[in-house]
Amino acid sequence: MTQNDLKPSQWPYEFGDMLYAFALKRLSDPQTAEDLVQECMIKGLESLDRFRGDAKISTWLVGILKNLIFDYYRKQSRSIEVPQEDDLDEFFLSDGHWKLEGLEETVFHRAVQSSLHLCMENLEDKYRVPFLLKEKDELSGDDIADILGVKTNSVWIFLHRARLKLKTCVETKSSESEAMRILRGDV
Repeated sequence: MTQNDLKPSQWPYEFGDMLYAFALKRLSDPQTAEDLVQECMIKGLESLDRFRGDAKISTWLVGILKNLIFDYYRKQSRSIEVPQEDDLDEFFLSDGHWKLEGLEETVFHRAVQSSLHLCMENLEDKYRVPFLLKEKDELSGDDIADILGVKTNSVWIFLHRARLKLKTCVETKSSESEAMRILRGDV
């Protein structure tokens, strides 16, 4: 009996550990890895009628899991935390007067941070996802390539282009911001 003859009810016993190890290596969070493996099994069951048998069931399930991991990271990249604009305590002393020391640096830092957030939101997924996997999750180029289903060289190209696009965007956004005009003394 080949693995393609296995009933879906046997998948968790035959492929569960392998899929979990695959997910955990790419996610580093046991709960998320477990959730995505369960979702993979459900999606496999739901789309079993579209399985042509060209590959092993395990290979097909890994493909489903890769897509789920990619979707997970894409959703994560959309939820970047941004500092609240109404949190102005860092600009004032306890008596309510302006904190002048370091004010320029603080305003500049906030302007760049705000610009970076806007630029990340507008960056295409093919650049944003690998960039966040590398910079935020500190994954290797090989791991990112596995997750995205591309060659490692492509990952490095995506990362290079992401950095160039972010640099250009942040410079453009920062130069347009009110904070930058204040710092230059144009107001």
